[in-house]
Amino acid sequence: QAALPEVERRLHDALQELRLAVDSLEPTDGDLSVILGNVRHRMRAAIQNSGVRFHWQVGELPQLPSLTPKAVLAIQRIISEALANSLRHARARRVTVGTRVNGSWLQIDVSDDGVGFDEAGITPGRGLENLRQRARGLGGTVEIRSSPGTGTSVTLRLPLEHSRDAPVGVPAA
Repeated sequence: QAALPEVERRLHDALQELRLAVDSLEPTDGDLSVILGNVRHRMRAAIQNSGVRFHWQVGELPQLPSLTPKAVLAIQRIISEALANSLRHARARRVTVGTRVNGSWLQIDVSDDGVGFDEAGITPGRGLENLRQRARGLGGTVEIRSSPGTGTSVTLRLPLEHSRDAPVGVPAA
């Protein structure tokens, strides 16, 4: 017996997930700017309704022409989940999404100046582990840095080079 606001939130989350799945099927030609832009567009209302100052620091990104629809969906889910967590739980005044290339890796960061948390002290759930599993499926990693009172940062690291035989999102044998 969930209260109406909880039912509404869950329906909104399901609709958001469906929209991300549909977006992942659109041709992107490996353009990560388009992929991240879709997440920003889908999260626009939540960002505006949260009252946070939102900073978009996404620069020029390399093309990853071998991105599969499954990989696109995984990237979108990781970033949208990190962003949603900042908006819902952090009580942040500022949230930033930024990117940078670091050698043979692409980093996508979602950070906030919110209340933070002690990862060791939270009840284990599926959320943070799901982020890590999705990143591993892409051949990448997710690093979560947080402590009480200092905000939270979620960093997705994706390899820029893959086996010529394996598209991004399909680990090379």
